[in-house]
Amino acid sequence: MSKDLEALEQQWLAYEVNKAALGNIADPQVGALQPLTITALANADTFCWHPEPIAAVTEASRTLPDDVMMTDGLFPEAPVMTVPKIVADLVCNELRDRAACGWWWFTDPLPIQTCSGPEPVHALLWSHVAGLGTWFSAFVRDSRQGWGAGDRFYTLPTVSFRWDADLKLTGLPHVMREGYRRANPNGDGGLQRLGIEATVEASMRLGQFFLAGLVWLNQRVLSTAPAEGTRQVSRQIQRNYHLKRRPGVTVVHLRRREGTSSQGDGQSGRTYTCRWVVTGHWRNQPYGPAGKKWHRPIWIDGYVKGPADQPLRETQKIFSVKH
Repeated sequence: MSKDLEALEQQWLAYEVNKAALGNIADPQVGALQPLTITALANADTFCWHPEPIAAVTEASRTLPDDVMMTDGLFPEAPVMTVPKIVADLVCNELRDRAACGWWWFTDPLPIQTCSGPEPVHALLWSHVAGLGTWFSAFVRDSRQGWGAGDRFYTLPTVSFRWDADLKLTGLPHVMREGYRRANPNGDGGLQRLGIEATVEASMRLGQFFLAGLVWLNQRVLSTAPAEGTRQVSRQIQRNYHLKRRPGVTVVHLRRREGTSSQGDGQSGRTYTCRWVVTGHWRNQPYGPAGKKWHRPIWIDGYVKGPADQPLRETQKIFSVKH
């Protein structure tokens, strides 16, 4: 099975698993948000992330400015879903019943250990309501149950959290700790096997990755293209679930920069055995009307150097931060 086709099939497998689990969650607030997960899975576009953009965005996300926020302007055009009434009654103080959503599938799992154990993150589901915030659910392989065989497996949500519209990155840990204590009033247990700090750490890293990925997609540091070979499965899903539009898969790649080559240092005849990212950094850019102190993260673009047919080298220190 191709990675792109797997991205589409696992989205709908996750839909079935979550729909079957509806109503089995003890915590009222977490249980009420389950319909949001199901609705998002049924409406979200599928983005299949390949290894190079995963590695590059992961590295860049580590140096995001601490005071960045998840602003509405970061979100590109995306499928819009109707928010389930039980969710709207719970989280919306105003009549806002529409949300954008997306399903990000990672062909190489994100190197993030979740609160449920050592299983890495295979997918990230998000839903965004303008002016309110963004909801996230991370999906991992549930190896403890022994489900699946070969390259087919179930994915279950393990880290779910909300990033409010006006909340800075530095305020996210406090929100996560409060949510953890509410969901685990009697201490650690259930899926939260690694404890509160692991939950906070996983949520921070996922939030950073998502925000950095959004900025890179908006600024076209990443390129996207329709996946090939998914049409037949897409039509079948449309028929089975009576969907108005046919679901598809968009593949995310690291953009190729024109004019880069192995001769970039001006020394003729020199060859390279790898590629690497050069001189990218963040800037917290002010915007909005006069007198408003609004900021949004802007990526000052670097470039990928080296021959296109060579592997991308991962390094620990290649980005810097500018305020």
